[in-house]
Amino acid sequence: LTYNNLYGIYTNLKGRLDFKGDEIKIKSERAYIKNNPISVDGLVKINNYLNFRLKSENANSKDLFDIVNNSVILKDVKNSLVLFNDISGKSDLNVDISADVVPVPFGEPPLPPEDAFKNLKVNGDLALNNIQVSLLGFKTPIENIKGKINFTEKTVNFSNILAHTGSSAFSISGNIVNDIKT
Repeated sequence: LTYNNLYGIYTNLKGRLDFKGDEIKIKSERAYIKNNPISVDGLVKINNYLNFRLKSENANSKDLFDIVNNSVILKDVKNSLVLFNDISGKSDLNVDISADVVPVPFGEPPLPPEDAFKNLKVNGDLALNNIQVSLLGFKTPIENIKGKINFTEKTVNFSNILAHTGSSAFSISGNIVNDIKT
């Protein structure tokens, strides 16, 4: 099965959908986004709520970057990546996504993704495995980036991220907090 939507092209999907009342349980055995293996497990309550986990190991970081940049739902994450010009390397991604689904009356067309969800929460972690990043305005790329980043819809935490630029090695730790009320 192949499914093409706003967020990427999913191919070779294999799994199970269990329907019970107004719930759909999702359990993937196999799926790919741009040739990167992923797993998706979750629950969707029709016209009410969704909650699912997406996991991808050893994924192409450029593909993940492109998916975020083309996702209407992840526009806040996209806005934080504007300084990234290019990215390469491998990453492990674990994401939990939950949201309230805006009800659509029977027979009406579906809402566009940017209007279909309220109270969107995105939490997870990203393990960086020998990543290279080119930043806008900088001539020398940052290379050999290794470490783990944890994130929620309000915070990004990173500890002891190791990297090189030119002949200099460095590490970085910190956190970013978004206190803006939406």
